[in-house]
Order: sequence, then structure tokens, then C-alpha cells
Amino acid sequence: MIVTKNVPLISIITITKDNLTGLTRTAKNIQVQTFKDYEWIIVDGLSKDGTAEYLETLEGARIIRGKDDGIYDAMNKGIDAATGDYLIFMNAGDVFGDRFVLSTIAKALEENHPDFLYGDALEGEGYYKRAISHKKIAWGMITHHQAMVYRRDKIKKMRYDTSLKIAADYGFTARFLRNSEKIYYLPAPLCLFEKGGVSEQNQKEGRIEQFSVRRGSGVNTLYNILIYMGQSTAAFLKQKAPAAYYALRSLPVGKQN
Repeated sequence: MIVTKNVPLISIITITKDNLTGLTRTAKNIQVQTFKDYEWIIVDGLSKDGTAEYLETLEGARIIRGKDDGIYDAMNKGIDAATGDYLIFMNAGDVFGDRFVLSTIAKALEENHPDFLYGDALEGEGYYKRAISHKKIAWGMITHHQAMVYRRDKIKKMRYDTSLKIAADYGFTARFLRNSEKIYYLPAPLCLFEKGGVSEQNQKEGRIEQFSVRRGSGVNTLYNILIYMGQSTAAFLKQKAPAAYYALRSLPVGKQN
């Protein structure tokens, strides 16, 4: 059973649509977390695969069902409903790295009181993907969205840009970091990333949208092109030589906090 308080430390937001298998996997992972001072908000886009019936069996979760305008609109609904001090997005199919991850995150939050916390991830066939320093956000997402924690009172009226279909999480995070004063890097695998999602299936479109986000934030055009080329090279290496790619991504990159 999920134990919540009036003002939980963490709001876990899960969006789903017609992904009962993934939602079940995420639910089992969340329910075994040793840390319990959280609320779990599930935003379901009117699934027709048995999800509605499954949601009725979940104890303690707050359910929001209704038509939405895509992934990022659903995530905005989750932000609107959240009451926790911090938010983390674990969508259907996503899982924390192990049952102690939420406890590890909570300890770091309570000891450091950051505006933004991020960590590493496990991906694919047991590959370890170390986060890039938040100072290099111009070069793309510094880690997986599931390994990022946002302080809710810093979000204020900020929401995901629903005109972006792939890179709204990048745009949101870049804007949030510009408004953050205290940023904390937690050197641990916070999530196990489920491959095959929308962003992975549409990597080129995602890079194009990120290019647009950077241009809108005033990044120099030549520098923007250089970043785009670097991202394309990294994507090629990941596809053709994944062992080499992850070996490079697992190397320490110096002090991040």
C-alpha cells in the first residue's frame, strides 16, 4: 500500500496510454521502494487495453483519466495535480534502478535541498550511462528524464511545450536549469531506461527540435550546428558500436555539482 501525507516529499508522475504491460512493470517497481513519503499520480489517456480496470486495483495512487493532446500535455496534467516538494517522471514501462533508489534520492534531497537533482542511468543490456554535467545542457539531455528531479516551487507556471513532439523534455529542463540556483548530481544509476520509446524511435526529429530550442534560447548558429553534428555522431556510434559508446559515457567527467 502506498503511504502518503498531505505534503509528500516526492510526487511520482506516471503517464500512460494503452500500455498495460509497461504500467504494471512500473507499478511493481514503485510499490517495492523502501521510501514511502511520496504520492503517485497516474495520468491515463483513456486507455482501452484493460488499463482502466487495472487502475481500480491500485491502492493509494491518484488517477487522472481523460483525453489529452499527447505525451507532454499529459505530463503537464501531472504537474498541475502534484503536491509534493519535488517531482520525478516515471512513465509506463520506466523503473527505478533498484528498490532503494527512491530512498537514496530522498536522502540527497533532504541533506542538500537542491532545486534540481540528476543522476546516472542503466540502459539496454546492462549498460551504464553516466550523466553529462548540467553545465553542458546546450549539448542535449544530460541524462534520461527518469533520472531528473525538479523542485516543484521552482517550476511555477513553467510547463512542457506541447508544440514539440520529441524534445519538449529537453526544452523544459534547459529552461528549468536557467532558473535553478542549487543543482546536485547524484552519482548513482537512478533509473533503468526502457529502450524503444518515442524519443529513441525519432532521434533525428528530436535533434532537429533540440536545434530549434537552442536557437530560440539565443545559442549562436555555428555553435548550434556543431552541437547538432556532435549529437549525430554520438547517435551513429551508439548504433554501430554500442560497447564503445557506453564505455565513453561511463567515464567520470569531473566535478559536476
